[in-house]
Amino acid sequence: MTVDPKAVAEDMVSVRKYRMWFYVIAMSFGTLQTGWAITGNTQTGLILVAKFGWNDSETKLYNSILTNISLIGIMVGAIAGGPIISAGRRRAIFIMAAATIIGVVLTLILTLPTMVVGRFITGFAGGVYQLCGIKAVLETVPGNLIGLYGTST
Repeated sequence: MTVDPKAVAEDMVSVRKYRMWFYVIAMSFGTLQTGWAITGNTQTGLILVAKFGWNDSETKLYNSILTNISLIGIMVGAIAGGPIISAGRRRAIFIMAAATIIGVVLTLILTLPTMVVGRFITGFAGGVYQLCGIKAVLETVPGNLIGLYGTST
């Protein structure tokens, strides 16, 4: 039985491509955090109105605050992310995972201040995740494949 070196090389390239896709997808999960932070209170807004008894003007104000504080957190996280990931991207991802857990727990405490702080923390973590994911993909993917894989995050 003979082994065709060309077929083996093609199989290795195929395996590398699949591994690369899985790696890029795994690194992109952190960016889902950003999407969650941006969505605001789309489905829970009515529940919050009923819980807190907000009138129309309070509803607009507080829903705007809860939604926009996440966006502010994303912006601050993206700005502060450089120094954070310079100490180690893997460490930054674990720290931001812990921060996300803390932020989500705070949003489950149904008071306006804790929800605002929790949303800011989750937004901040999402901003840092964006940098971690983009940097990891750019460092890992070969230069000729950046166009194909680099836009995934």
